[in-house]
Amino acid sequence: TNPDKVLIEKHGGNTRQYANEKQLEELIMRREFAQGTELVTRSLEKATYCEQVKLFASLKLFVAQHGAAVAGNGMFVSNRGVVNELSPQYTWIYEYEKWPIQYMPAVGDGGNMFWAQATGVNYV
Repeated sequence: TNPDKVLIEKHGGNTRQYANEKQLEELIMRREFAQGTELVTRSLEKATYCEQVKLFASLKLFVAQHGAAVAGNGMFVSNRGVVNELSPQYTWIYEYEKWPIQYMPAVGDGGNMFWAQATGVNYV
């Protein structure tokens, strides 16, 4: 089957919330590639393994914040779909016993590009 869904993965609880979730949804769904697709925004915490595999196999676009869901579920996205991993604008540099923690701009791969390339999944 052709991928026909766009998933914006949400985290349960109060961790890693999108600051502009509504604008993100609107921006994505206005794009030509999203026309005719179903927008799904949900947390995957309570979904069974089979439910998750079925959902990810039907995705045209998977948008998620950096985390385990990207690698754990992203590999089930069709090679006609795209995994879009969002990383924070800044990441911290930790050096043992060196304070204060320093921050640097986060640019590029959020950590999952290599498995995506190895499995043929389109990764942004």
